[in-house]
Amino acid sequence: MKRILQRLVSLALLLIALFYAASQIRPLNLKISAAPLKPADAATRAKVNEDYGKLPLSFEINRGQSDAPISFLSKGGNYSILFRPGEVRLNLNVAELNK
Repeated sequence: MKRILQRLVSLALLLIALFYAASQIRPLNLKISAAPLKPADAATRAKVNEDYGKLPLSFEINRGQSDAPISFLSKGGNYSILFRPGEVRLNLNVAELNK
């Protein structure tokens, strides 16, 4: 009986030490910033507008091929676009884009 009581006290002290240590952990304050975008010149805007119309995008209604809250989706070799109520998510496969 005495041995069980000693183990319970040891366990309680260990738990107290763990909870104290966990309460002393502070979250990291990471600041992420991106360089400001510069406006494109007229030639670049014209090229982007021309190429935009050539994108092979097509959207399909989600009929069970993706998670339930997704309404529409579009998938390509290096991207996917998912439409949820109140959200649009663009996923890029950067490794494929850099080839």
